[in-house]
Amino acid sequence: MPMRVVVTADKGIRRPSVLTVLALAGALAVLGGGSANAGSQAANGRIAYVSDAACRFDPTLKNEDIFSMAPDGSGKADLTRSPNPDGSPAWSTDGTRVAFVRPGKSNNDDVFVMSSNGKTQRNVTKTAPDDADPDWAPDGKITFDVSGTQIFQVNPDGTGMARLLPGGYEGAWSPSGLQIAYTQTVEPSNSEIFVANRDGSGAHNLTNAPGYDDDSAVWSPDGTRIAFTRYFGGAGEIFVMNADGSGQTNLTNDASNDGDPTWSPDGMKIAFTTNRGPTGDSEVFVMKADGSNQVDLTNSPANESDPDWQPIAGAPPVAPGPDRLCRVPNLLGQELGSARTKVRQAGCVSGTVKYARSKRPRGRVVRQTPRKGLRLCFGVRVNVVVSRGLR
Repeated sequence: MPMRVVVTADKGIRRPSVLTVLALAGALAVLGGGSANAGSQAANGRIAYVSDAACRFDPTLKNEDIFSMAPDGSGKADLTRSPNPDGSPAWSTDGTRVAFVRPGKSNNDDVFVMSSNGKTQRNVTKTAPDDADPDWAPDGKITFDVSGTQIFQVNPDGTGMARLLPGGYEGAWSPSGLQIAYTQTVEPSNSEIFVANRDGSGAHNLTNAPGYDDDSAVWSPDGTRIAFTRYFGGAGEIFVMNADGSGQTNLTNDASNDGDPTWSPDGMKIAFTTNRGPTGDSEVFVMKADGSNQVDLTNSPANESDPDWQPIAGAPPVAPGPDRLCRVPNLLGQELGSARTKVRQAGCVSGTVKYARSKRPRGRVVRQTPRKGLRLCFGVRVNVVVSRGLR
């Protein structure tokens, strides 16, 4: 669940995020060598996260995609490869699908679902207000919040949408499916972690920390503990508490901005987002469940964030595919409709259309930017000028 404090510029997803991953050498040291590392990977599956490293061919063009990686930070794979900004990945309870947030056709943020390798991406919610913070219930339904004020549920095929809670956001199901933790704004305008029964009854405040803001709750795999983010003067720390709200303990306890905790399926580690990158960029770190051995997994100049750990044993690796490109086609002399088709087939996006007097036949493209033949990032916009004749 995404952090409140934004480190990078917002690109349309209604989520405050800071980005993160893990560095291989440090992770090997934490896990105690090759054999222990291999066992941990077999037990814990992959980590989904958000990265703006999707545009390798032009560093000025950045876009946030959903990636996945092994628990040691190796095998990074871009799953969404979309010209749209994607965020808030959430694994299904069987580890076969990922829910995430992306702008829909109306440019409102919707909940999408894809398979674990990034295929079969489909819009699930298609609602007018912004949707955010998807989470999977043990019964296979998807929980999400609408405009940060109420929590809904929907089947993965988009049917059966219904309101679950009239208030709150960032819903997180207990492993048993009997309770849901969520963030609720209380007076005087601070946020707390609440928990309710699965039908919405019995809601009560777990954190009870006036003067602090708490959010991003996530249950441990055995259901006995809850990790969450607490903010001190705008900077977040990763806390853990018992499921009844007792024993609240600061795990990260540093001057940086930490958030987005997610448990490993074996309950031994917590991955999280932090802005401890060498240039203040956000990275995904991992630590033991007691807060020790905090290690950078992503360790890159890009921004990474919103980690979520795949709840499956022995997850097969997802091999990174080749980078998708926009190979800018030659549009000169093309009718506008044909030009748009060529742009789409080339992995680009149609941009602005302007009209100008020209000797060329009316309705034909007379200029284009970028120029033909360039290899640019997937989703780059191609702008054209179309002839209106000499009249």
